[in-house]
Amino acid sequence: MMTSMRRTPRPRRTLVGLTAAALLLPLFATVLVAGGPAGRDGAQAANPWGARPIQTTYMAAFPFRVDLLSLNRPSPQAVVATFRLTNIGSTDHMAGQALGTLDDLRSPAGIALLDAENLKAYFPLTASDGECVCSLFSSLPNVEPGGTLDVFAWFPAPPADVQRVSVEIPFAPPLMDVPIGSSTAPVPPPSGQPERDPAKLTLRSPRIQQLVSVTDTLDKSRTTEEDDKEKRVRLSTDVLFDLNKADLKPRARSILRDVAKQIDRSSAKTVRVDGHADITGNDAINIPLSKRRAAAVKNELERLVERDVTFRAEGHGSAQPVASNKTAEGRRLNRRVTVSFAK
Repeated sequence: MMTSMRRTPRPRRTLVGLTAAALLLPLFATVLVAGGPAGRDGAQAANPWGARPIQTTYMAAFPFRVDLLSLNRPSPQAVVATFRLTNIGSTDHMAGQALGTLDDLRSPAGIALLDAENLKAYFPLTASDGECVCSLFSSLPNVEPGGTLDVFAWFPAPPADVQRVSVEIPFAPPLMDVPIGSSTAPVPPPSGQPERDPAKLTLRSPRIQQLVSVTDTLDKSRTTEEDDKEKRVRLSTDVLFDLNKADLKPRARSILRDVAKQIDRSSAKTVRVDGHADITGNDAINIPLSKRRAAAVKNELERLVERDVTFRAEGHGSAQPVASNKTAEGRRLNRRVTVSFAK
């Protein structure tokens, strides 16, 4: 099996909760700079502004090349990243607009550290004055063609055992699998930019966003969603059952064997099985049918799961759609049985 960011059919995996950068991966390349300053232990050059780039990416909406110069954890509480922007266009461009958000250019909200193992996104720290602990993007100058601009941003630190993260840049593919260095050297602000040292500022609560991993098989038989606490396996009733029936097809039993193995590997004590329908027909048909289908999946999982687990089954008819019922594909997605359990 393989993922995009599993055995046949092969699934595709995405992370939900990211900005547009993650969606651009098929269109733009991220360049790993060989021989950069990061060593085996992730230690990086002490001078964050003279370092060779670790990785490079390109913005889609703005003519900027973005070089990640360093990513270090100077203290257990904070991680600092330094970047160099190069204008590869033919006219002047605003760095603040490229790195900020459309409604508040003071905040580089599109920059984040992505921890795929724990499904967390860490955004720049914010001081009590409402400004980010970073280069103040609203006051950054225009960058002329061929010119460069150095910027920095401080983030809340991921857990100590997280040694690598991805770095998300607005309008660009994220920089993948970047080692977090251990340099404690100070990060002086670039010329003309104010110092924003988290050790000298009163900080607001850190912004840490929960992500959801979504994996779907190419044959559309199942989709798995998981966050840091729970896994939800959506099973297509088109694959599990014949039309308007609640007897499992032979193929459904092999799919449920895989789900049972996942439950056996989990910490779950309770497993919820929820049946759903599209809007075809009416509730007098859909609710009883979704209940019988949920019960059929529950009974098969009870037979297959080897751990001591309590199962609960319920049918909801068409009341909880996950897609529009106006299209055939949306209705297919809504015809499902979802198995939910703690990771």
